[in-house]
Amino acid sequence: MQQARGVVGRSRVESVTARGTVGSQSSGGPVSSGVDWPFVLRVTLPVVAVMVAATALLTALSREWTAFDLTVYLEAGRRLASGMDPYAFSMPPIDALYRYSPMFAVLMAPLSGLPLPVVAFAWRLVAFGLLGLSVRGLGWVGVIILFNPLVVFDLLVANVSTLFLAAMITVVRWPSARTVAGYALLVVLVPKPTLLPVLAWGLWRVAPARLPVGLVAALGVATLAIPGYAPAVLSGSHIFGLMQNLQALSPMTVYVALSAAACLTIASTRWPRLLGPAAVLATPYYFDYGWMLILLALVPAGTVAAGPMMAWRRPRRSS
Repeated sequence: MQQARGVVGRSRVESVTARGTVGSQSSGGPVSSGVDWPFVLRVTLPVVAVMVAATALLTALSREWTAFDLTVYLEAGRRLASGMDPYAFSMPPIDALYRYSPMFAVLMAPLSGLPLPVVAFAWRLVAFGLLGLSVRGLGWVGVIILFNPLVVFDLLVANVSTLFLAAMITVVRWPSARTVAGYALLVVLVPKPTLLPVLAWGLWRVAPARLPVGLVAALGVATLAIPGYAPAVLSGSHIFGLMQNLQALSPMTVYVALSAAACLTIASTRWPRLLGPAAVLATPYYFDYGWMLILLALVPAGTVAAGPMMAWRRPRRSS
């Protein structure tokens, strides 16, 4: 009897679905899933125009600090391409050091021979574009994230934090094996404890991502065998910011911040909005652009109503 009811129930659902399908076809013909290029252009061209204008404005600001962090990345790439140690230099005026993976320096090497204004313009355009993609469909929250002083300052110095924030938002909004594994690769390229809360949340949320992330982690461990890399990446000044930001405070501050970050990361399995504060506390640099990661707290987890991240298709009815 129960099986008969189930069959009747399924037949009703199928009949309703069939009526809806017939109605949609009769009203305007079959639905096409091709790319609506006029729609794409109407959406993207104004955004690109704003991005180009904002990037040009940033390039014209403060010559001393324009793309300063990018110059460190490019110098590491240039030195690596020339057969020199990418970790054996400091960049004035603050004696900044390169502390990231040699693989990241390899990616920067082809760009090191180009004029800095050109590379800085392209960097900012890509960073702002990726962040814009990550917040699309968020309304006023997306506007606040895109056009706030913390993001502007990060774009000014061309730091990687804008890429961090875009990657974090992508994982939180579209958690999948692909996005979590790609995020893990970013952690390997630019290792920072501030990235770990979102990675832990992604691994907890997406079980299929654990194997590819394990492979990426093995790659990251293997890079520590490269001469000079392990001392650089494991130095206290890089991981905790002790030499630059907390030198006037007790080291206990670092331990308290890391403990709080761990607690918030665990709590984020139930309240994902805590990932933003956890990311800030995980690496207490307390630079202006480090605080931009707090903006992750504005992003609701799993906002799949916006559709896939790279969806540029809109249903059209053929005549």
